[in-house]
Amino acid sequence: MSEAEAIEGDRCAANPIRSWLSVILLTLVYMFHYIDRSVLGIVIEPVKVEFQLTDTQLGLLTGVAYSIPFALFVIPVGMLADRVNRSRLLAAILFIWSAMTAACGLAASFISLLVARASVGASESAASPICMALVAEYFPSRKRSTPIGIFFLSGSFGTILAFGIGGWVVEEYGWRNAFLFAGIPGMAYALVLPLILKDPRGRPVRVQASNRNALGELISMPGRGAYAHLVMGNCLSTAVVSGIFSWATSFFIREHAFNVKEAGTIVALGIGIAGGIGAVASGSIADRMDHSRIPLLQMPVATCPLFILLLVGFAFSGSTVLSIVLFALWCAISHFFWPPAFNALMVIAPEHRRSTALSVAQLAFNLVGYGSGSLFIGVVSDASGSLRLAIGSIGMLSLWAMGHYFVASRGFEALKANRG
Repeated sequence: MSEAEAIEGDRCAANPIRSWLSVILLTLVYMFHYIDRSVLGIVIEPVKVEFQLTDTQLGLLTGVAYSIPFALFVIPVGMLADRVNRSRLLAAILFIWSAMTAACGLAASFISLLVARASVGASESAASPICMALVAEYFPSRKRSTPIGIFFLSGSFGTILAFGIGGWVVEEYGWRNAFLFAGIPGMAYALVLPLILKDPRGRPVRVQASNRNALGELISMPGRGAYAHLVMGNCLSTAVVSGIFSWATSFFIREHAFNVKEAGTIVALGIGIAGGIGAVASGSIADRMDHSRIPLLQMPVATCPLFILLLVGFAFSGSTVLSIVLFALWCAISHFFWPPAFNALMVIAPEHRRSTALSVAQLAFNLVGYGSGSLFIGVVSDASGSLRLAIGSIGMLSLWAMGHYFVASRGFEALKANRG
């Protein structure tokens, strides 16, 4: 262990109870992020009917309408997070995006729903950079993948609530009430969050460098090549995962004749239960790899081929039962990218620029990944007349991602070796 790692470990181990409590609080924050981000996926079919939309318009609504505003705000708010009290800032943006989610239920047209959805994207932009930066403050790098994996249980909890309970709300009370169900609890949690979540830095940090210098520091930092390839790999993986998550409910409705509640339950169990198991398992495996000196980023490299096979299998299977089983397995594997990738990003980035570095990464993930995945499926579905073909074809992006993860792994290991 290097001297820097020893210092980091001593600092992070100062209060383990506070550290794990903070992870739980941040997981709840990101659970609301997933609920508000995902709830549109459960209401796609009734929204399509009410506003008479095409699949391309639905792709815009579920992807680009969220990702472009997200991209515009993520770096400025991430830089702000490096300068102010992060727990208070996180609570403020949680309240705003929850209120905007509730406002989606009041939409009178496609345009007004588009505007409300864009507001959610803009206000959610700094959630991940702030949460990840706080996790990095509480855990040393060699023990960080496990709490990151637990943090990503937020996706499982959020998906169960958004698709499982949300599907029931849509069936019983209509799609508009699903947005109210998603937004109002987050607003309440935002009011109490600053009272119990503390920023380990204490007082806000005064950073003298300009925003231009902050970005310049990232561009010139050691490991910038590994950082760029890692970001690109995650962009492509995000495109696949977010696209499937957005369209999974519609897939089971159209291709396997389920109703909204039944399809929502299938998606909730697949992403929520199987995905949750995958999130925890991937974090634990990544930490074991790191302790054993096995290259951390070999994990997403090895995952990509299986990821593709499972995706193509569930998309094209003629058996409903087999399609559901393969979907659940794919959901578990889909979480194996994030813990090692985000841990590596936080190791590469300078400590005082973590929120900024993660914001730049999130900009790419959402603009290139989240924005394109759902739209790609919508466009291919309209052009081919087959949602099954659209979902199966997007998995090929994972081959491209695998190449970036491989190059990033070599650069990341070289960086760690140089640091001693």
